[in-house]
This record gives sequence, structure tokens and C-alpha cells, in this order.
Amino acid sequence: MAYEEIDASFGFHACGILSSWVVKCWGYNASGQLGNNSVVDSASPVNVSGLTSGISNITTGHSHTCALTTSGGVKCWGYNVSGQLGNNSTTNSSVPVDVVGLSSGVERISVGYNSACALTTSGGVKCWGYNAYGGLGNNSTTNSSVPVDVVGLSSGVERISVGTHDACALTTSGGVKCWGFNHVGQLGNNSTTNSSVPVDVVGLSSGVEQIFAGNATTCAVLSSGVVKCWGWNAYGQFGNGTVGNSSVPVVISSLSRVTRISIWAYNVCAIVSWSPKCWGSNGFGQLGIGITTNSSVPVDVVGLSSGVAQVGAWVYASCAVTSAGEGKCWGFNGNDRLGNNTNHQIAAGSAIPGNVSSLSSSVEWLSMGYSNACALTTSGGVKCWGYNAYGGLGNGSTTNSSVPVDVVGLSSGITKISAGVHSACALTTSGGVKCWGYNAYGSLGNGSTADSSVPVDVVGLSSGVSSISTGYYHACALTTSGGVKCWGRNQQGQLGNGSTADSSVPVDVVGLSSGVSSVSVGTYHACAVLSTGALKCWGYNAYGGLGDGTAVARRTSPVDVVGLSSGVSSVSAGYYQSCAVLSTGAVKCWGYNLYGQLGNGSTTNSSIPVDVVGLSSGVSSISTGYYHACALTTSGGVKCWGLNAYGGLGNGIQNIHSTPKDVNP
Repeated sequence: MAYEEIDASFGFHACGILSSWVVKCWGYNASGQLGNNSVVDSASPVNVSGLTSGISNITTGHSHTCALTTSGGVKCWGYNVSGQLGNNSTTNSSVPVDVVGLSSGVERISVGYNSACALTTSGGVKCWGYNAYGGLGNNSTTNSSVPVDVVGLSSGVERISVGTHDACALTTSGGVKCWGFNHVGQLGNNSTTNSSVPVDVVGLSSGVEQIFAGNATTCAVLSSGVVKCWGWNAYGQFGNGTVGNSSVPVVISSLSRVTRISIWAYNVCAIVSWSPKCWGSNGFGQLGIGITTNSSVPVDVVGLSSGVAQVGAWVYASCAVTSAGEGKCWGFNGNDRLGNNTNHQIAAGSAIPGNVSSLSSSVEWLSMGYSNACALTTSGGVKCWGYNAYGGLGNGSTTNSSVPVDVVGLSSGITKISAGVHSACALTTSGGVKCWGYNAYGSLGNGSTADSSVPVDVVGLSSGVSSISTGYYHACALTTSGGVKCWGRNQQGQLGNGSTADSSVPVDVVGLSSGVSSVSVGTYHACAVLSTGALKCWGYNAYGGLGDGTAVARRTSPVDVVGLSSGVSSVSAGYYQSCAVLSTGAVKCWGYNLYGQLGNGSTTNSSIPVDVVGLSSGVSSISTGYYHACALTTSGGVKCWGLNAYGGLGNGIQNIHSTPKDVNP
């Protein structure tokens, strides 16, 4: 089943919207929170009664869920002891019920632990549910089973964000007001006293562009690009070198002199003055610091204090290429991915860089896939190692290898390599493309769906290709004439040929037979920069990742990105979202934004490009990861934003960040 959106709860259930716009939930169901007219738990998704179409967004609380309809109405279901369903009752409901008075006119909803708030199209705020700490903002501490007006916020509100038992609003004048639970100063008013009405956050009466309320920690982004946070700081969430709570906003801090960066879902590596630093998840030693303790600030990789030319982060492991051409890897070694002739997950030396066997002085570039890696040698040959059940190592075998093996027939004449999920592709000096490995969706482009453990020619691409980019079971090639051809999986229209049928041979992307300067392939979509500086995208679009102002399930041919008809210098397509660097050095992002990965101070998806806060100039390149992104500035600094559960943003703050944070030195 293809989901357009998914949301996991504070508790033990989750819900998602399918590409067919059917809503399904699964997990714990004692209070009817699955919405299927039952209280029986379900280990598999079940249909939510009556929600077969017209739902634009879902968001879950501890034991209840609310949905925003395309007509601006709100429906909720599940646990209701505090009135959090908003239907003038405290009786649980195992089917969706209408929130009283909110059948239309709602622009956004934000759900807390056992309450919810709605931002109306007129700029007013209404809340309902649990209110013991004043979280409804109506000058009361009595629960309400129907929406109540937040005192003083009947209009003039631009955004809302609900925390566990507190909430904040950003006004159209750029000020911030918060209300509710305040035990650690999360209201930002220089107090730890709860407030049942909105109070001004100290020093933030104007000039604020975005806000985010988390688990008792709140952050704001000023128009100057400065980020301030307040509230809970037990784990260093402020990134300012302290672990003490603060009831007033404090500023966070920075890193510079970075020349290259590589990111994955749970950890990041960067080269700083030719020395690699890594941070984030480290359970398998992937930070290369000699221990397996996570780090939420950058740490030096042992033994690589200088002379590093490239660094790459992948799934629980990292690799580097030294200026002397050495290949070194560290971290998780399942499926032999370290290439060091061992097969232990945490063997002696795996938490620090070790040499990749037989690659002591001949590596030009490394490309890391899901569970294997390939090296382009200085002689133009290709060697791969790691997982090989589908022939992804290209050596005529399906046996994993803990040391690099030669890819059959590719001992020379290769200029570029790109490793994907259990497969890889290579670009030859003659402009031809060869691929090998997993091929169930035709991702090898050879007119077949049979896996191949040796390289096969991509049909029709024996010459004339200037670059290649691989996605999730599909790939695209940019021809020397400026055209784009794609092949492989196409369920979401990611091949751009006006169809959703998979293709085992390259197909022309509609309207892009010439005039394209670069192409970037994401998980299920792709974007192309035209020679005119215009930007077009195609493929999966439920979260607005194509930037065309809609959130329809998919686009099977390229569409124009709103507002970017010129001036685009580069694009990076990621996981349901995209970011572009403009010729002015500014950054704009669009699409999926549950974790703030658009960098605009919000966690609301956007189907049109939005400005990344504080990055209106000075950016040279950008890279989008699984649920976050990082930008390299012209001054050599790095700023990251999005999901940070494992410290992957490198700023010492283990929390979601919806605006760029400087990576700490």
C-alpha cells in the first residue's frame, strides 16, 4: 500500500492516508483510536470509518486522532475523557465525529497530548480538550469538549504550535504568545507559573518568522536568522553548552570551515579544514571515535585529523577517502559493509576507521548504497563490497564480500558511479551507462526484470550520457543533448513519461528532450534544472514535493515549480521534499515537513517553495537527507535542519528543528 502521509502518536497507534485518499490506522485500540468502529487492537492497517476521500491532513495525540478535511472541517476519534474529540461529549468514539462548529473555515490543526487547537482562515485560534494547566488559553483550567476561543487571539495569528500541555502562536506582527503548562519555563515569560491566557514571550514582541513548540522546549526564528529557544534543556536542547532550563529565550551556536558534508538518516560527517568530524547516532561505532556512545556535537574521527578528500555517511556506517587515495570505513559491519575482511558488527577497530582491504592508494571516489559500497579507482575501474544477495557487487556472484571485488568488465574506462538499493550504475568514458544488481522493477534498464550479478548495458544509452542519478529502484540519465531519460520503478510516475507503469528500458521524460542542465533523483520523484534557470519536477506529490501548488498523489510528467521559472542554480530531491539553491545564494524548500525539514520554522507541509529561515544568501550547495537537510555556505560553514532525534544536525540539540541550526565546532 502506498501512503501519502503517516503520523505516529504519543501513545501506541498510528494512522496514514493512502494514495487513494483512504485513511487507515493500526496498533492499540482500547479507546477506539483506530476509528474502525471497534476497540480491538490491530497489527495491520484498518479503514477508518467514513474517511474514504477528502482528507488533507491527519495528526495523532496520545489516544486520539484528528483529521482536516479538504473543505476545512475537522473530525476526531478515539479517547475522549477530556473532551479532546471536540464533539460536546466525553464519551470515546471508535468512529470519526465532527468537531462542533468546525465543519469549515479551518486552515491548520495542531494536536497535543490530549488536546487540540485549530487556526481558522480568519486568523483566530480555537482549542479544546484537556485544560488542567490552562492549555486551552480561555482563562480557565476546566476541560472543554467543544472548541473555545483563545483569549485575545480572535484574529491576527499566522501560525500555531501545540506542545504537550502548552501552545504558542505567532502573530502577523511577528510576535510570540504562549499559554498553558510552564513548569520549566516553556512559556518564555520569565516565570515558571502556568498561564491560562496567552502571555508575551520576553524579547519576542516582533521580528519572529517561525515558532516550534516541542516537548516543553520551544524555539523561535527571528527575521535576522537568529534562533532562540526556551523551556526544557535537560539534554542540551538549546545547543549553547548548557543543560539548564530557561524561562526566557536564549540564543543557540555555530561551525565553520567545512569543505564537504555527507548525510544519512541518523548520522552526519563533514570535512573541516581537511579533517573529518562526525556526529549523531553511534550505536555501531559509525562516528569513528573509538567508542559506541552517541554524540550530539561533532567529534574528530580517530586517525583522520588531516588529508581527507571525501567523506560519506550511510546506514550506521561511514567511509572516507584520503588525499593519498586510501579508503577507510568504520561503524556497523552487518553484511560486511566495512570492506575490512571481517563480518562482526562491532569488532575491534570498527568504532575507529580501518582500511578497506586492497584500497590503500587507488581510490578516486566512493559511492555508498543501502548495504553495499562501490569505489571508483584512479585507473577508472570499479570495486564493490558488502551485501550481494541480488548481485549488487557486480562480480558474477550473489555471495556477500567483506573485501572489495572487481566488477566484471569494469577494470577501466569509468568516470562516475552511483550506488542505490542493492544495485549500482556506472558511466563510461564513452558516455554509456551500465547497471547491475536488483532488477525487480526494471531498474537496470536492460529490458528485463531479472537481477544481474554482472553489469548490463542500459538499452539505448551506449553513448551520449553526461551524468546519472539513482533513486529508490529507479534511475535517470542526463544526455549530452540536454535530454532526460529514466527507467525502473514508476508507481508514482517518477519516470516522468506520463505513465505509472514500470519500465525496464529508458523512457523519455515528457517535454525534456533538450535544454536540461542538471537532474536530481529523490526517493520517488525527480527534479530538473533547465538551462534557463527554471525548475521542473515530477513523480510522488502527496506532500507537495513537486512544488506546483498542489498535493495530488502524483504527477507523471514534469510540472513547473511555483515561483522558480528562472534563477535556479541547483536542486536536491530528497525523501518527499526538495530544496533549491538560487543564483543569489538563497535556499527554498517544499514538500514534506513533518520534522521541519523545509527549514521555514514550521512543521506544515508546503506545496510551493518557502524560504529557508536565515538563508536568503550565501549558500553554495545543499543536500537533502531522509528527514533533514544541510547547506554549505560560501564561508565554509554548515547549517542543518529537520529531524534530530540522534543528534544528526550536529548542534547539540536532540529535538526536531524547523529552522537551520549552525553545526557546533
